Amino acid sequence: MGLRRGKPLIVFSISTSDLINVIQSLAQERLTQKQKKIILYVRDSVERVPVTPLVQRLVEVLDCSETAVWNNLKQLKNSGIIMYGDSSTKGLPVLLTPIGLLITQSKKGRVVLLK
Repeated sequence: MGLRRGKPLIVFSISTSDLINVIQSLAQERLTQKQKKIILYVRDSVERVPVTPLVQRLVEVLDCSETAVWNNLKQLKNSGIIMYGDSSTKGLPVLLTPIGLLITQSKKGRVVLLK
């Protein structure tokens, strides 16, 4: 039996707006308050800085340990919400990914993640 060629196989169909709503709802329900604050801090920061200086700032802003900040940043990076450099790309600024930007967009007139 050969593979289909020329036509994509559609497993399910969902509108873009429905998909955005699902992603935003999942973020609202499953991210911790600390993770939400980190995302908003990165989104609202004027200055783009590498991860290590950002950790120092977040320790003060969030009033928590450095370990807690690193753990939350790693979870957000692994989830594809933020991106920053690693050992081979040191110095890259911490930025929101397209998904990170999406979950912070307005939803029915209110900013997501501020609950």
